[in-house]
Formats: sequence, structure tokens, C-alpha cells
Amino acid sequence: MRLIYKILIFFSALLIIIPSFGQEFFTGTEYGIAVGGSEYFGDLNQNYGFNYVRPCGGGFVRYQLNPFIALKGVMNYAHVGYDDAYSSNTYNQLRNLNFQSDVIELAV
Repeated sequence: MRLIYKILIFFSALLIIIPSFGQEFFTGTEYGIAVGGSEYFGDLNQNYGFNYVRPCGGGFVRYQLNPFIALKGVMNYAHVGYDDAYSSNTYNQLRNLNFQSDVIELAV
């Protein structure tokens, strides 16, 4: 039997065996996390360059008050910045501007 068929049978069996909780109508509390990258685009970085990608992440907690109303708290963090040294424009390189900033978002 070819390897691809064995893999398909394996994952099909997993779908049958492992219960799914994605369609639950009402749960008390939910938690989640997010991880990714942040990039600044503005006056210093005008060419959509990805030379200064920095980490970002966050998390949330959602408490279901009833099946239709929930209270959600979110915290996100991102580190953004850019440096004219990454620019291909000679004027920008001579200008030599740069910055770094931490962005923290809290929301309810």
C-alpha cells in the first residue's frame, strides 16, 4: 500500500477517535494565546520591507455570562522599530534616523 494512503487512513482514524469540542454551544471560560511578528510601516519604512521584524504575542480570557453574552479581556504586546540603515535610499541612510518602541494593548 502506498505511503500516502497509509497517512490518509491514519488521519481519518484520528478524526473518528478524537472528540471535537469546536461545536460546543456554551462553555464557562475560554483561554487563548497568540504569537507572531510585528513590522513597522510608516515614514521611515516606506517600501514594505521586512528587515526589522520583531516578536509579538498576546493572550485572552473570555468568561461566558450566558449563552449569548461574554466578557473578554485581552492583552497584546508588540515590539516595533526601524532603522534608516536598512533603506536603499542614500538620503535616508545619511539621515540616520531610527526608533524602537514597545506597544502594549489591554482591552476588555
